[in-house]
Amino acid sequence: MLKLFKKKIPEYQIASDFIEKQIELDISNYLGILSTPDAHFRILSENEPLTGSDARFDCAIPMYLQFKVSHGLKSVDEIKPSTRKNRSQLEDIRIYRNQNSLLDNPSLYFGLRAKAKNANDYQHNILMDHNVPGKSIAFYVAPLSLRKDEYEKSLFDSTHLKNIHYPFLLHNNINIYIKHTIKSIGTIPFLREHISIIPHKKVDTHEHHYSYSKTGSDIAFHSKGEILPYKISRFSDLLQDILVNALNHNNSWQSFDEIIENLKVISKKQNLNLIELDSGSPIQRLRDYGRHLYFKYGIKQYLIIGNREQLSKIK
Repeated sequence: MLKLFKKKIPEYQIASDFIEKQIELDISNYLGILSTPDAHFRILSENEPLTGSDARFDCAIPMYLQFKVSHGLKSVDEIKPSTRKNRSQLEDIRIYRNQNSLLDNPSLYFGLRAKAKNANDYQHNILMDHNVPGKSIAFYVAPLSLRKDEYEKSLFDSTHLKNIHYPFLLHNNINIYIKHTIKSIGTIPFLREHISIIPHKKVDTHEHHYSYSKTGSDIAFHSKGEILPYKISRFSDLLQDILVNALNHNNSWQSFDEIIENLKVISKKQNLNLIELDSGSPIQRLRDYGRHLYFKYGIKQYLIIGNREQLSKIK
């Protein structure tokens, strides 16, 4: 009986068979596997319990992630597009990718989120405002697979790599070990199985989509169509670049107080009214901000936390 009310999708569209929440949980859990209280530095989300050893950390790099589900579009060479005047914007994406010789067998895409009730701005714009060069980085993360079994296989194939490709572990020969293993992050199947896209322009409607290939390349922004200047943009590549830059440039790290000051500027600009950042320890205030940001706008905060004295030993 339920099948009678199941929404029928167009023949050219390929629906994903998993949900946004699963992507968020799987990525959060995997990043948690890479981080332990005994690590040289670690990735901390707003809902993780603080440990006694966290007191030794005094600086961080903030990341703000919006998780999305990818859906697929078959090429116009496989299924001819509609000629109707009021055809779906998804048809325009198919045509645009074909006309511009972008990989499209199939294409993947996700749409922007509509403005939340009582929100001052679109989630996309709020995410973009959290991308402040030299202070924080914000981006979308979406799987490059459409089938849950493929996605879960990439996660299963990556679990045994947590010790081999472990970038944060304290080690006697710390300089060689950390730099070698961070460069291996790009080879982890699960992290490679996600595209990462930094929002590049403000919007005044949610009627936009990002499209891309199954390899994380040929990224375009729609409604009318705009090819972005990224050759390949996978989560593994971006996370590796963030960590390599962090270890090569000490000024990439900010004190917790410096991060709070930047968030005050963002909050005032967007009139977010998330939280008063003037009470509690600095790291707790950051975690409170992350919880409110997630609750109201669905944007997940992660802090790569470290210790300046230890980081100065990595040359």
